[in-house]
Amino acid sequence: MSVINTSPDMCKASRSGLATVKHHLDYVSRNGEVELTNESGESIQGRDELRALREQMKAKTLATWGQVAKNLEAAGQADLAKSVTVLMRDADKSTSSRTQELFDLAKARGKGKDTGQEL
Repeated sequence: MSVINTSPDMCKASRSGLATVKHHLDYVSRNGEVELTNESGESIQGRDELRALREQMKAKTLATWGQVAKNLEAAGQADLAKSVTVLMRDADKSTSSRTQELFDLAKARGKGKDTGQEL
């Protein structure tokens, strides 16, 4: 039996927000101790580089959703634009937490309660 010398590869999919991505990156890299390689072949190692990667991802995500909100506003979809703004407000929360928050706000409005927040 022969052993081929290869490095272990791992791909972890995420279905939630940036907070989940942070946990996945921390897990896969063993909190920065194991070197990661991005799609461009660049090395990412250490907590500082992981933090910088997360900040880049957050900035790109917020810029994309900001453009979505602007497009909705321009198309006369002000209510949807406000909903997108609520989702952007806490980008570090998981998607399910933000979705639940929107659902709770919509439910409270449907019952005639004034939550003091906009959708």
